[in-house]
Amino acid sequence: MGTAPQDRLETLCRADMEAIERDVAAIKAATKKVNEMMPHTWTGKNADHWRAAYEARMKQLNRLFETFPAEERKLVEKARKKQEKLDQKVHGGHGNCPGQ
Repeated sequence: MGTAPQDRLETLCRADMEAIERDVAAIKAATKKVNEMMPHTWTGKNADHWRAAYEARMKQLNRLFETFPAEERKLVEKARKKQEKLDQKVHGGHGNCPGQ
């Protein structure tokens, strides 16, 4: 007996999102190391400008990372609805459960 299409979809989406979360965690760990190095790097006007630009980019990146959970929910729901429509076409308008 196979896995229902919705279950496969959810499993695939969950696996994709877990991979993204792992990569985000790796990026955050790398940026933490950079931040820890900052006080030990060069100083002066150019260094200050570089640091300000770096911090601005990191804020943008962190805002992007914060949008992932909500975006994930929207994408999964959109894919689920699309799969349900496809399943209804394949099964003649009936659900996947016997007796429906």
